[in-house]
Amino acid sequence: MCSSYVDSDVYAESLNTNGTDILFKLVINAVRDGITAQTYKKRAFFLKPIISDYKQPNETPDGLTILDSACTANHMFQKLFEKYPSYTEVRECLTCSYIQTKLSITITANLPTESINFMQDVLKSRFEEQRKCIQCASSIQPIYTSGRYILIEPVTNKQGQNKTKFDLPIVLKDIPTKINVFDKQFTLRGLINFLQPSKCLSMDAIGHYVSYNWRDTNNSWERYDDLLNCIRHVRPSTKINCQFIMYTL
Repeated sequence: MCSSYVDSDVYAESLNTNGTDILFKLVINAVRDGITAQTYKKRAFFLKPIISDYKQPNETPDGLTILDSACTANHMFQKLFEKYPSYTEVRECLTCSYIQTKLSITITANLPTESINFMQDVLKSRFEEQRKCIQCASSIQPIYTSGRYILIEPVTNKQGQNKTKFDLPIVLKDIPTKINVFDKQFTLRGLINFLQPSKCLSMDAIGHYVSYNWRDTNNSWERYDDLLNCIRHVRPSTKINCQFIMYTL
């Protein structure tokens, strides 16, 4: 989000417009002031109610709160962007006048193969399909309205057959830097990758998430990892296991 704020004037404007939102304010301040100890402190306060809704925190005798932050990226996205979905779908039936509205935080792209090249076609086909009215079963052409970003979860049938592998292996340079959906053009900003814990760690180790950010201002990839002291530049030929891809206007 910080990289998107810097690289996209449209996305930055949307965050500035909603600057009272705690998450957006955290992003704006991080870009303005850099990542400091206060950033992590504010992030902890921000995440506490989200994690507490998932798992109860532990209180130590000296008043410290221990948060068990083990959860999926999807759960985190559903909470973080609850008020800001990737898109809104409105189904209005012309036969019985029933109206159904659905907010979607993420978009699942069911790819026919592990090739990410099909993603544009899959999204186009998905949002051109007619739906059925849940009241009278008449055909409906939904109306879609996008937000300033979209979060895409690429999946394949092959993944579903493999119970131990849920992330799609993708070569960074193969990811489309531009996609057209909802009659708008979105620009690639990055993707989420889950790192399994090292085998030398204890059984309680849970792994952690990192992001690979595409900087369209200089056509380069950067890796952001809280366990590293600095940003790392990565080759476009790097292959990683992807859970989510983020695009913004």
